[in-house]
Amino acid sequence: MTITIKPPSKDEYTFLQKVYENDSRKKVRKRANIILYCINGLSFIDIAQKLYCSIKTVYKWINIWNKKGIGSIVKWRQTTSWINQVKRRNALEKLITVSPKSLSFSFNSWSLVKLSKFFSKLLDYPISPATLSRDLKILGLSYRRVQDSFILKPVDYDIKRACLRFIERYCPPSWRLIYIDEKGPIYSMRYSGNTWSFNQQYRDARQPTRRKVNFLGGYDLKVKKLSMIPMEGNASTYFCDAFDLIRLEFLTTDYTKLLIVLDNARIHTSREILKYLNEDK
Repeated sequence: MTITIKPPSKDEYTFLQKVYENDSRKKVRKRANIILYCINGLSFIDIAQKLYCSIKTVYKWINIWNKKGIGSIVKWRQTTSWINQVKRRNALEKLITVSPKSLSFSFNSWSLVKLSKFFSKLLDYPISPATLSRDLKILGLSYRRVQDSFILKPVDYDIKRACLRFIERYCPPSWRLIYIDEKGPIYSMRYSGNTWSFNQQYRDARQPTRRKVNFLGGYDLKVKKLSMIPMEGNASTYFCDAFDLIRLEFLTTDYTKLLIVLDNARIHTSREILKYLNEDK
């Protein structure tokens, strides 16, 4: 059996790779892998041997790809229309702000009903307010209205698993979360260009009654440096020696992890930008 595969667009090829690497469904990963192998020039026999399937199966999915495209291969709620999906995600990102006070996600002027309608359009399948509310509770996230903002806030101690599941189901790829040593609270985080920007609060472990101090920081992918600057006053008494060794783990939607170890952190003046050496482990 011979057949020529229809070449994918750049976006489709990138998305196929992400599906193969990240999708939790084995069958979907296998379909994406068949298409990727064929695009890269492997024969049907080689593909069948590598993936432990029949040549007929390989032929079937190549034929479906040629006729119907990526949506029929992946059958994922976020792939009905790739171009529209990107546009919707970009639109959603513009509506999202990070609240520096609550350190949680805010949806400006959005109620739970409006949010469920928007997610329905974003994911290309209906989501009722009750379903969204249930998912938020299952994932350990609470929601509330504060003036004109819709706030999602983690309430479960098992933050890592809950937020990964929430990101996988609802969030655009630019959303990021951060936590500290599985002991501290979750912190909001965003990615813009080549800089990770986030707002955090640290408390001196030896003096827990003292007020928290806000820090504005970012991780620059180009120079691989984490920078932080205190937003109010001289924060040396709150940060110095309180955390001799802090490990930050960045959770991303493609499940890659970036470990940064902050060793002997020091703050001398409120305007000084701190830079820490990145140590991969």
